[in-house]
Amino acid sequence: MDMRHDYDEDLLGGTPEKVRAAAAGPRNGSEFAKEDFLTKEHTAGAPVAQADEWDDLLGGTLEVSGLDMPLPVTIFDDVHGATMQRKRLTLRELAAKVWYTKAARKDALPLLKLARFGDAPKPRKDGTPGTCLRWDENMLSATGIEGDYDAGIVSMESAAAMLESEGIAAVFYTSTHHTPDTPRWRVLCPLAQEVSRDEREALCARLNGALGGILGEESFKPSQSYYFGEAAQRDEKKGGGRAHPLEIKLVEGLPIDKVPGRKLFPRNHNSDDLDDLLGGTSSTGRKGQGKTGKAWSVVLSALWAIPNGPEVPKNWQAFSDIGMALHEESDGSKAGFAAFNAWAAQHPSYDRNECWNRWKSFRPGESGNIGGGTIFTEAKKNGWLGPVDHTLDFDDLGEDETAPDAKDEKPASHLTFLSPAQCATVQARSYLIKGMIAERDVACVFGAPGAGKSLLTPFLGYAVAQGREAFGMRTKPGSVFYVAAEDEHGMRGRVRALQQAHGDADQFFLVGGVSNLLATDSPDLKELARAVKAQRPKLIVIDTLAMAFPGLEENSADAMGRVVAVARALTKWGAAVILVHHDTKSESGTPRGHSLLNGALDVAIHVKRDESGVIRGKLTKNRNGSCDRDIAFRIAIEDGGVDEDGDQITLPRCEELDASQAPARVKLTDAERAVMDLIHTAGGEIPEAELRKLCMDSHRIAKSDNPETKRKAVYRALGRLEEKQRIVSRDGQVRACVSSRSIEREFEDCDDDL
Repeated sequence: MDMRHDYDEDLLGGTPEKVRAAAAGPRNGSEFAKEDFLTKEHTAGAPVAQADEWDDLLGGTLEVSGLDMPLPVTIFDDVHGATMQRKRLTLRELAAKVWYTKAARKDALPLLKLARFGDAPKPRKDGTPGTCLRWDENMLSATGIEGDYDAGIVSMESAAAMLESEGIAAVFYTSTHHTPDTPRWRVLCPLAQEVSRDEREALCARLNGALGGILGEESFKPSQSYYFGEAAQRDEKKGGGRAHPLEIKLVEGLPIDKVPGRKLFPRNHNSDDLDDLLGGTSSTGRKGQGKTGKAWSVVLSALWAIPNGPEVPKNWQAFSDIGMALHEESDGSKAGFAAFNAWAAQHPSYDRNECWNRWKSFRPGESGNIGGGTIFTEAKKNGWLGPVDHTLDFDDLGEDETAPDAKDEKPASHLTFLSPAQCATVQARSYLIKGMIAERDVACVFGAPGAGKSLLTPFLGYAVAQGREAFGMRTKPGSVFYVAAEDEHGMRGRVRALQQAHGDADQFFLVGGVSNLLATDSPDLKELARAVKAQRPKLIVIDTLAMAFPGLEENSADAMGRVVAVARALTKWGAAVILVHHDTKSESGTPRGHSLLNGALDVAIHVKRDESGVIRGKLTKNRNGSCDRDIAFRIAIEDGGVDEDGDQITLPRCEELDASQAPARVKLTDAERAVMDLIHTAGGEIPEAELRKLCMDSHRIAKSDNPETKRKAVYRALGRLEEKQRIVSRDGQVRACVSSRSIEREFEDCDDDL
């Protein structure tokens, strides 16, 4: 039977109609028959997709993402598992289904499993047939690996960066109890070959190893299935309250069973006391005496600078010293052992029980113990700069020809002492974009995923490269380095669109290949610095901060200080640096992460789509002028020709709007904004009867459960939107007056494609 799909649009990358069709379920024979589902050739050992379709992927050179492989997926209608749907979906389509699934409460959401199940219900305790089909013995084979993370420490973005570095395809989505401060998420990885329940465990250990051993124990349970979608309310057992909005992240790559790697992090079967340590309290009640008193995030930063890979000869004494130092620093806690175990797991000779036995042998506070300072000493021997020293001078790049000649006498003091009269005569800094960005500035353009920040920044860079005005501001021409760390391929299309609209710009350079500017010994950082020194660009854009600094703990002052240090170091030869970043979930008007970043910025621009559909950049910080400037633009489309199937390629770009083109800002209530979201989700137009039903089902329009109260709230919201000229009702249809949403969704990735 033909398992191929007739649509290949990215998640949330086609029109809303196409995405909703993908979310509703497979078509064109994608639903596999019950008889086919139960045959032997479609159980363990069989390829997930047809051999003639994927041979090139698995053994040849055809570059096809693991996200586009059709996988058998089982969806249980509820946690009781009495009814299920058997589907064949790509992970991209499954992610769309996750995105569009909504429920009032978590327990009303469906559950998914990358596996095939039979029709044998689980017997009750008395031996009589039950109704639940979701149990281990009824699971025929696994078609993918799921992981559950509930510890609330590692962000979904950091975990995605880990898998991206390994080349493993994955879909991440947040669970109902996720918050920015306590991240909780699930990850789905495809398999190229179906495997048995027992074989699945080794692959789950492989995934756990790639993520540093952070997955929950339930990830290893063969038939464990997971809620998916967005719930308006959390379940009462875990405190209730309103759930955080759903987030999804896609990682391109290959199936996990086709990615080489020996790093495994299995669950432990033999040590109950080890499990107690990882899930319980500290192993001792005593406190270590060899503590440095440094923050735990700083300790971990130093620990991971100490090499322990295959190239390091096994040294039992050195291994033991690091373990004891961590034991002292952490008071023998579960966090301390987890760090020790993860660090040790890098070595080929790693043995988990050996780590645990060694950990149990340490006695904190005893005379002669190795203290926590050993970790920092060893880290500095291996090039760790430390969290306090954030200055980067790139001394190894050679002497700067613009620097004064070295003299034998003592260097002059770097301090200056200016009187008021002298201050008045000091020349102002040279601008790059007049009134907004000056030479050697560090700026940040930030906003929600899909807000348009990665359309605004190439537009500004292109204007500088051409010496052209941007939003009424003069620019000084100069070369531009646009570092596309997140989506180099997509950025090529946007640069093509700018070229078609504004002509060529031979001083604009799209920089690819940068994947890590965080590590102290990063070759990417040194190569970029050499290029900056040699070519002296006027502007450097790093898009995005999260992808250019993988694994960054954004809420750490030391980690964010490292980002600021790198940005400042790149301004050494006169360039301004713009960081493209996310905003906070509360849209507080500051970049996401520790406040140190916002404090260090010269300019901050918050990009947000307003209620009229126009995208605006609001200056929240500007050391070079006023914050009142209205930066308004829309998404324009350029013709990119046709693809290999003859389908049209469209290229998005930023098109600036003047005051007469940009609608005045009209403040909407939360209820009115919720109605507009429903209309935009439907593509900008929706039957009035359907809209009223969706509004009645929404908890955002009226919090009351009383139908009459909700009806009045819906009537009031629709009426006020018409008064504010945001919607038009005609012939039983409701249409948004100004809506570029349908265009935006053609290019909006679930994370940050715009």
